[in-house]
Amino acid sequence: MAGGLAGTLVAGIPDGLDIGCGGEPTEAATSEGSFDGDAEVVLDFSCGDLAVSTAAGSAWSVEARHGGDNEPQITADGDSLRVSVEGGGFIPFTEDSRQEWEVVLPRETTLDLTVDANAASSELELAGADLSSLVIDANAGDVNVGLAGARIADLGIDANAGSLSIVADASTSLVGTVEMNAGSLDLCAPDGAVVAITIEEANVTFSHNLDDLGLTRQGDTWLTGEGDADISLAIDGNAASFSLNPEGGCE
Repeated sequence: MAGGLAGTLVAGIPDGLDIGCGGEPTEAATSEGSFDGDAEVVLDFSCGDLAVSTAAGSAWSVEARHGGDNEPQITADGDSLRVSVEGGGFIPFTEDSRQEWEVVLPRETTLDLTVDANAASSELELAGADLSSLVIDANAGDVNVGLAGARIADLGIDANAGSLSIVADASTSLVGTVEMNAGSLDLCAPDGAVVAITIEEANVTFSHNLDDLGLTRQGDTWLTGEGDADISLAIDGNAASFSLNPEGGCE
């Protein structure tokens, strides 16, 4: 109950995570290019709306809208891309700190993707992506991850005071770990997918709905079917909640 209440509280505060994130992004930094092979991508984002999507090919593009003097820095070469704001870009209670980024990444390149999002609303639509690793560090925000047709060899999420949702389809391949504090996580997966959820350290402040779904339990792992798991997550939560295929779906 405590975990569910904490997750609901954080997820349900209208605009409560936009405190100190004001202003309108009136200027833009843009860049585009392509990768020569496997590449590393780092998005260090604070304050505002982050949208990441994918496209066919090996090309990438960035449009980073900003206000005031908080111009994002975009650095890239044949095997890396980094977008960040010097000093973090987020000064609480200032009027021109808000950012709006749109980043397009290639589907035909294997990527190591790191997203550091603070006081942000992040939409990561990674359809068809091939990711050797996906690291998400989210603080005081919400993160929605779409993984239709994506392969994630190593997912690592560290989330504090926020809400997360992951939407998979029948062709999604996902292995990873999630650490949550004062937040909620929803996972939506199709009936045909084999999902394995391991609760790392159960405590009274963490709640889940796995016992209510009629799943097979083996020790600390709940399984939706037999055979190798298509989606495997190990979750450690404190004052948090997790729901598999919640009523109403994932946001």
